[in-house]
Amino acid sequence: MLPTADLPTVIPSEECLAWSYDNELAIIAGEEVHLLLPRIASGEPWTHVHFEANVFTYDEWPAQKQASFADMSIGEEQAKVVVLAIAWSPPGLAKHKRSVLAVLTSNLLVSLWAPGGDPTDPDQWKRVLIINVKRIRSMAWALIQSQSVEFRSLLSAKKWGTALLAVGNDYNELSFLTVSSPYNSDSTEWKSITLGHAIIPPVQKQVHRPSLLWDELSAKHFIDLVSFGDWKSAGEIKVVYRSSGLLYQSVLAISNDPLQAVLNDSSTHQLVPQDLYSSSLKVPAFMQNAMQTIREDYGKAHHLDADGVVLKTWGAASIGGLFAVCSTSHPANMVEYQTNSESSARILFASPEGADSTQQTFPWQNAKEIDDGDVCKSIILSTLDYQLLASLILTSRDVKIVYAMICATLHASMSDRQREPCINAADSVLEILEARSSTCLDLERRALSARKEHETTTARDSEHIASESSHDPHAPRAQLLGTCLMCGSAVGLHAAHETFVDAYCLNRHLYCTYSESAFSTSLTHRNL
Repeated sequence: MLPTADLPTVIPSEECLAWSYDNELAIIAGEEVHLLLPRIASGEPWTHVHFEANVFTYDEWPAQKQASFADMSIGEEQAKVVVLAIAWSPPGLAKHKRSVLAVLTSNLLVSLWAPGGDPTDPDQWKRVLIINVKRIRSMAWALIQSQSVEFRSLLSAKKWGTALLAVGNDYNELSFLTVSSPYNSDSTEWKSITLGHAIIPPVQKQVHRPSLLWDELSAKHFIDLVSFGDWKSAGEIKVVYRSSGLLYQSVLAISNDPLQAVLNDSSTHQLVPQDLYSSSLKVPAFMQNAMQTIREDYGKAHHLDADGVVLKTWGAASIGGLFAVCSTSHPANMVEYQTNSESSARILFASPEGADSTQQTFPWQNAKEIDDGDVCKSIILSTLDYQLLASLILTSRDVKIVYAMICATLHASMSDRQREPCINAADSVLEILEARSSTCLDLERRALSARKEHETTTARDSEHIASESSHDPHAPRAQLLGTCLMCGSAVGLHAAHETFVDAYCLNRHLYCTYSESAFSTSLTHRNL
């Protein structure tokens, strides 16, 4: 059985688990969100991180006046703000093309959280955006539409697709938005754009002898569940939502010119039987043995027999054949008294293949050591693809990236076996690069030929390539090299440094610290 994870916290909400595409598990824990981040090639499977998601500034959440008696409310500002729901976006929005976490809190706001460079540092998890829709009750991300992914350039904003978010609010409305960030577009800030709204006409249920409470509650109609299905065709995706306790499904059509989203007319929405659709993931049968073990351990610790222990399941999630279930143990036939400091929840993990075996580790714990030369080779070959580059519209930044890969072929630390296909790939794209940049690359061609004969490219050759444009930023070769933001001289990859980021200008200012192109190059490595 896979190792469990114990969290010293109270789980106040069902549907408390969400799993990202990078195997990051998020758990709702009252005012906080806990994260279990996988530790690659480590004896410990997880890094445990948590952050408070209920703290807002006055600009983010303006003060609310006390509501009227008709609303049966004492005022939202007097209630404790807790997390109600969480959902991971498709990859590509956050830094290094990671996913962002959407968090719905009880003040009916959806905020997006993303880490900085190190997701294992709790201080780097920040609220980057609040969705500009009033009184949100439900939310869901759509899968990336494969037809929307474009390869017009190496750094195309749509190379990872468009992040589509749906939210349902207190006014029985569905809103559809796209979310962009500095890491998936040319924008310098996080922002959301509303593509369309859909007002759902309320449905009045017929109740025999309704009470005053029923009359009051039935006057309130809101969408408390929304979910996306698969893309039916180019620009069409199925949407399921729940309003007034009834489930409906419809089709959302998205057009690019102009960019908008239109939900089918409400009269065509199909009623979905409750037993055919459930927002929760059922606990798989192969996890019952593990749950029985947890029940027995709790009974032994509290002197209870097996029938005197009940397990409450708070949520389940799965990704890539790996299942997670959050549960808590309680006595079945007596009153339980427990303080928050004594509360704990246990996350059980299992996979169909390892359910009846002695599997004790997660797949990422057994990761083999990666050969740096193989990594360099993969990055270079994926960039220096003749068929791809011949069909792309190369921007000035793309040209610099392709040229950097050619330099890396000459200087990166690789064995002769690893370097040979890279040299052939670099030699095949030189003609494309010369045409796109209007620059003669005979020096690079000679250097590649020399490496084919197993000769060594000297540091003087590299200095000569960089020095051609060091004093003339308008020289033809200058458009191929990065520019130092400190002194303005050219930046090149030199034989003394063996990695993509170990580059410096002629005045020895580090490339990765001061140059925007270094960020662009690292971003491209992630894209490719």
